[in-house]
Parts: sequence; structure tokens; C-alpha cells
Amino acid sequence: MSKTSINRQIGSIFVVIGTEVGAGILALPILIAHIGFFSGLLIMLLSWVLMTYTALLMSEATLAVDEGAGFAGIGKKLLNPAGQLLIWLSFLFLLYTIMVAYISAATSAFSVSFPLDNHIISLFFVCILGTFVVIGTFAVDLVNRLLLGIKLTLLLFVCLVLLPHVQLGHLTHFVINFKMLASALPVFVTAFTSHLIIPPLRSYLNSDAKAMTRVIIIGSIIPLLLYLIWIIGVIGVTPFEGSNGFNQLFAKNKYANVGDILNLIQLNLNNSKFYALISLFSNISVTTSFLGVSLALYHFLIDALKLNKLPQAKKNIVASLLTFILPLLVVWIFPNIFIKALGYVGLCCSVLLIILPFFMIRNLKKKNHIFKINFLDNNLFLWTSFIIGIVVVIIQITIA
Repeated sequence: MSKTSINRQIGSIFVVIGTEVGAGILALPILIAHIGFFSGLLIMLLSWVLMTYTALLMSEATLAVDEGAGFAGIGKKLLNPAGQLLIWLSFLFLLYTIMVAYISAATSAFSVSFPLDNHIISLFFVCILGTFVVIGTFAVDLVNRLLLGIKLTLLLFVCLVLLPHVQLGHLTHFVINFKMLASALPVFVTAFTSHLIIPPLRSYLNSDAKAMTRVIIIGSIIPLLLYLIWIIGVIGVTPFEGSNGFNQLFAKNKYANVGDILNLIQLNLNNSKFYALISLFSNISVTTSFLGVSLALYHFLIDALKLNKLPQAKKNIVASLLTFILPLLVVWIFPNIFIKALGYVGLCCSVLLIILPFFMIRNLKKKNHIFKINFLDNNLFLWTSFIIGIVVVIIQITIA
């Protein structure tokens, strides 16, 4: 019998869903257009299994150390100094790369609705949302809760709107692009990432291993189903050939962005009201994703660089510049870097969330650790996840 209330478990499931269903969902149809629906579906399922399994590994590692420890604290207990340094570097690079991806996606998405220069759109986006981040977690939490509820409602409604227009022939269209097939795996890995919120969830769920297992599995199944419906809807309404087809995206290869897929949907639906809802969903997706990541990076830099020793105003200015200027400049120089940046996010996720948990669990096993999540004590699954993580890293380095 679980010792954690159902209410807390339901709340935690929604936290997992909100963490996984971010701006990355907007990249999935673009990638699958390059490799075909069934190939994409297979990679998505494999990525879901891998990331759900490694999230459970992180839960086991979290439960093995003192409550309240974050990623750095867990690494300090379970890894050697080299592993601890790798956690620090991977975490920092991961957050910066996600910021770049989301600013690029936001600029592309908002440019469809606001015919302004992309530099101005990205600057306004960063300044407005950055203000909430500087105000503090409470402000971000209020905005995020409101937008998250709207986002999930819109996603369900948008999927229901798209499904009646689906043409099965579009789903069975066969595409061979081995390079894009390989590059899709790192991006799909990022679509099922909830690992970063596992340490705080452990405290909220009273260190209840059964509740954590239930929350992670259910919380990741729901995004899988939502992604599937969303991909069927977008791929199913968009032909592969012609002026309104995916061949327009193929010409841009990895430089296709959110605005491109929105334009295709608009052309093929030919319904301004429905398109407005899809556009709103896209805009909210990149907004909520950006808020959470930028808040995490902002506070990580304050803590890591000991900025709390500075006067309040100076601390806010220095932390804001360090948080927002670098990713903003990258997007200004490489405006359509969304897909490519997500690939690098997949690289960081593979190191931080697949490979390092392998070593954490291996070190626990050497100490004759008694597993709280029993089925994780399996060397075959553990080594398989490690090998896949190495493969994802090699793929990303090779195609970079």
C-alpha cells in the first residue's frame, strides 16, 4: 500500500507531463516528415522505453542518498571526481543549449503572427519572460500553471481538430533518409526527459518508491499518447509533395523551424480559427518551456558563481546577462538552429541522464545496495541503456 496520498501522486504526474511536453513536441512532425511515420513511430517508442527506464534509474539513485540532494549532490555521493565534474559541465551545457533551441523556436513561431524582424521578436521574448524569471520562482510558477493548463487543453483540442482531416495515405508515405533517421534519435530522447525534476519529486512523494515508479510511468505514457495523436494529426493533413507539402521542409533540411510547420498546417487546413488555436498552442509551448529552463539556469548560475554575495540589484543584472545574452546571441547568428540545438540537447541528455545514471547504479551494486525498485536490478537492461546512450553520443558527434 502506497504511503503517499493519491492527490500528491496525481499532482506529480501532471508535473512530469508538463516537464516532458515542451517546445520539443513542435519538432517531432518536422523530423518524422524526413524519415516516414512508421520509422519515426519506432524511434519514438524506443526513446520512450529508454528514457522511462533511465528516469527510474535516477529515482533509485535519488532514493539511495540523503533527501534534498540535487543532481550535484547525488553525483558527489555516487560518482568519482571526474563524474562529478561531468555532471556539472553537462548540466550547464544542457540548460544553455535548451535555451538556444527554445528562443529559436519562439522566434519562428511568433514571427508567423507578428511580422517583425526576428531579432526584435527574440529580444522582446527574452526580455518579457526574463522579467518573470528575475522576479522569482513565485512569479514563474503562477504564469506557468496558468499556461500549462491552457497548453494541455489546447493540445487535446488541436488534435481533435486535426484528426478528422487526416489522410491515411500521408501516414504510409515511405521516406528513406538515413542521416535524418540517425539524427532523430537524440531529439526524440529529449522529448521524454523528466529526470531533472526527480530529486524534488522524491521529497514531495515522501521517498515512496512505489509512488515514484507509478508517477514516472504514468506521467510518461500520457506524453507518448499525446505525441502520437499530434504527429498523426500534423503528418496526416500535410501532403509530401506540392507547394503545400513537406518537400518545402526537406529543402531546408535541419534548418526547418516551428514557423515552417505552422505555415504548412495553415495552408492545408484552410481554416483561420483552427489555425489560430494551433498557433496559440505553439506559442504557449515555447513560452512555458523557456520559463522553466531559464529559471533553472538563472538560479544555477547564482549558486555556482556565489552571486548571492553581491548587492541585490547587481546580482540580478549579472545573473540576467549570464543567463540570457549568450543564447540570444547564438540565435541571432544562427536563427534556424532549433532542430540542430535539440540534437545537442540529446547529446547532453545522453551523458547526464543515460550514461551517468549507469555508473551511479553500478557503484550502488558494488556496495550491495538493496534496490527499492526491484526490477531495476538487472544487468542486461542496465548495460543495454548504457550502450544506447553511447550510440546516441556517437551519432550526434558524427553528424554535428
